[in-house]
Amino acid sequence: MQSFLNKITQEILSKHSSELDKVNIILPSRRASVFLNNEFQKLIKKASWLPQIYSLEDFIISLENYSILDSVDLIFELYHVHRELEGQKAESFEDFMGWGGILLQDFNEIDRYLIDPKRLYNYLAEVKEIESWDVSSNQITAFQKKYLLFWKSLGKYYLRFTEKLLQENKAYQGLAFRKIAERISKKELKVDSDKHFYFAGFNALTKAEQKIINEFALQKNAQVLWDIDAYYLEDVHQEAGFFLRKHQAKQGQLNWVFDNLQNEEKEINIYGISGNVAQAKLIGNLLEDKIKEKKGEIKNTAIILADENLLVPTLESIPQAVQKMNVTMGYPLMNSIFYHFFKSIAALHYKKNKSKTKNSFYFKDLIDLLNQLALQLLGKEVIQKVKSIEKDIKDNRLIYVPAELLKKLENSIEISFINLKEDSPSALIKVMQDFCEKIKAVDNLSNNLTEIEKEFLFEFYKVFNRISELNKKQTNLLTFKSLLQLFEQILSVESIDFVGEPLEGLQLMGVLESRTLDFEHVILSSLNEGILPLGKTQNSFIPYDIKREFGLPSYREKDAIFAYHFYRLIQRAKKVDLIYNSRIDPVNGGERSRFIEQIINELPKVNPRIKIKEHTISLRVPIQKTEKFSIKKTEEHLEVIKTHLAKGISPSAINSFIQCPLNYYYRYILKMKEEDLIEEQIASHSFGTVVHDTLEKLYQPYIKQLLDLKAIVEIKKNLNSYLLESYYKTLNIEPHKGFHKLAFEVAKKMIADFISSDEEKIKAGDEIHLINLEYKISAELKDELSLPVKITGFIDRIERHNKVLKIIDYKTGRATNKNVNYKKQENIIREDFSMARQLLLYQFAYEIEKGQKAEAGIISLTNRSEGFIKIENQEKVKEHALYLLKEVIAQMLDLEEDFKHNPDSLYCPFC
Repeated sequence: MQSFLNKITQEILSKHSSELDKVNIILPSRRASVFLNNEFQKLIKKASWLPQIYSLEDFIISLENYSILDSVDLIFELYHVHRELEGQKAESFEDFMGWGGILLQDFNEIDRYLIDPKRLYNYLAEVKEIESWDVSSNQITAFQKKYLLFWKSLGKYYLRFTEKLLQENKAYQGLAFRKIAERISKKELKVDSDKHFYFAGFNALTKAEQKIINEFALQKNAQVLWDIDAYYLEDVHQEAGFFLRKHQAKQGQLNWVFDNLQNEEKEINIYGISGNVAQAKLIGNLLEDKIKEKKGEIKNTAIILADENLLVPTLESIPQAVQKMNVTMGYPLMNSIFYHFFKSIAALHYKKNKSKTKNSFYFKDLIDLLNQLALQLLGKEVIQKVKSIEKDIKDNRLIYVPAELLKKLENSIEISFINLKEDSPSALIKVMQDFCEKIKAVDNLSNNLTEIEKEFLFEFYKVFNRISELNKKQTNLLTFKSLLQLFEQILSVESIDFVGEPLEGLQLMGVLESRTLDFEHVILSSLNEGILPLGKTQNSFIPYDIKREFGLPSYREKDAIFAYHFYRLIQRAKKVDLIYNSRIDPVNGGERSRFIEQIINELPKVNPRIKIKEHTISLRVPIQKTEKFSIKKTEEHLEVIKTHLAKGISPSAINSFIQCPLNYYYRYILKMKEEDLIEEQIASHSFGTVVHDTLEKLYQPYIKQLLDLKAIVEIKKNLNSYLLESYYKTLNIEPHKGFHKLAFEVAKKMIADFISSDEEKIKAGDEIHLINLEYKISAELKDELSLPVKITGFIDRIERHNKVLKIIDYKTGRATNKNVNYKKQENIIREDFSMARQLLLYQFAYEIEKGQKAEAGIISLTNRSEGFIKIENQEKVKEHALYLLKEVIAQMLDLEEDFKHNPDSLYCPFC
């Protein structure tokens, strides 16, 4: 295989071997220049100067001394223009950032394609005016006026922005290209007349680039060396040759048209595998196979990642036998632990200042920040303090955490990234800088940071310095929200470059970095629609039809660019492995790329020597048999159970054993407790607690009294205040808005309806004598069973209604007669009769303790129309209760019966 760069080298050496120092070679990327330099070093046999090799961007910028600004500087500069033009009507920086970045992209594209901005923006404003035209009305609304004014102002923004930049000798890339193209066409730029210029490996060129290259060709006899395959050039349906055919139409026959795809032998393997990370694992497997085949180090092989998010999993999947590797792609800042840490700080303060609770922090944001890995780099003492604060938050069920609680954390690590001395974004940027310095100081002592983490930290420190300077220059325009936006919109796309030996071993790069490079073996991943090609994505104020009208590129041109890169990558390769995600994901890439379909259906027809194989890869997931986990009973367990029975067993504990013996083991033998979670939205058990607690407080003053209408009036009067008190006590939050407000009103309605039912009974002449609330029952069974047993629990309400003694259990959930009507004795131990068991044991225990006949039943606060739902078989309460206890105790004390999970029961947190 003769590579394209090797052919360039031979061409130039054949013409200029004695004057290489006068040769300038311009390539599409910086990456290619390193490889071309190496080609010259291999072929030059004597001491000589090397040609000057540039990337196109570096070459054009070198023609004029512009200072090219990055995205952070540009957004600040454009906002300055916005304030200058709009005056008092100017938007805040945070609102401006929502559209300012899009405007910058449009400006850059307009300049790269040498579009007249005044004409384009006037045209755009007229189109928007027509769209807003309403034939049925002579007047437009104030909103429409403001809308149209925005579109009319875009041309002014461009003119003032570019004027301001050029006055200070600053530019963005597109503006620099436009001005250099204009000056070179006017012969205002001087270039050494004895230089030789070669532009090599280009495909799609912007109008500014075309103009510059054409002028060099006219003035300096510059040559363009193309890298084209006849297969996609001559077929008008092949989008890969779209731009090349345009060049050919203007310039006539193009040089260096090869015929690799139609003549050379190739092996193409197409792999479909489910999932993105699985693609990275497959790449590792393909490399392992190659190592075994070649019996040594991998050479002339490239991994091309169409989706750069696969960089980290791919790096982790590279076999250890690969000793030499070079990574050309940048490593995004957003993949570092520091990005997420700093973003968490910005989010914490933004949400704090957005809420009404200015002196407290939302618990989820705070816990997210405290659990960031970057914070743990400060040492064990910090980790312990973090755990202590988390415990305080959970123990106190804090939704909003007071700033005072966090002072003990700050004192221990000598920084103040949470409680700022001055509540401003500039103060926050300062403490972020301080944190970088603190981490660096700690690392100097402990050396915990990896080299890449040190690079990340240094990069963030530089970014914070620049943001701080720009913010001061623009009179502190940043807000907490706009600082967060800077993270999400700008810092998320910044990256740091790897440092390595670019010419040896396995090459790992993105699609654009592969331009002009050739490899014998290419592994290309993420070949899905929406990734390669990218598809119909557009982040622009300029609609598609206007772009077509003015000659600006749309998604069609961008697809054609990537089609060329794809075919150029495979045109000289001997072996090609194409990998796509077989799991269709409309967001991160859909069905497999049309490029795959094209080579399957078209290439073998023109070249039978190309062998294509399709492979569907299934991940080998080991089948794990779910074993029924159980705990073998021992004599020690039996002793614990007997103690539990003697000291007091509740109906809840009996229900727990019947529903899931393993759950009973965790709760009552190991005495494990579920984590007490902070509830943003009230859980059903907490809702029940609030209602029960409120009912107890309301009726507490009337225990051992006959309820009358005067008491009902007083109870109703206290309802709101007592419910608020109970709600706050249970959840540590006041239910003034959102879901909590809704839950509060539901609870209030439930309780009010229950009070009204008492009122109706009294008005109807019923006597309600309130005997007790939340009564703790404790009944010992001495002779009825073969061992001492005590039944304990809390009865919600005991009353004498007319002449009937009633034991009442409130239920905030729905309950009907079906829940308590178990009909036959043997049904009482069925799982679905937990309510019936509770009532049966309460009535049995109360009659033993008090020696009085009673009726136990449920009052469902959700469906009050059911009234008092009592258990049936009243005459057999004792018989059925003893049957229940004997059956359950026998199972509890059976050594042959393990504690095991009931497969029909829901899994609890312990399992």
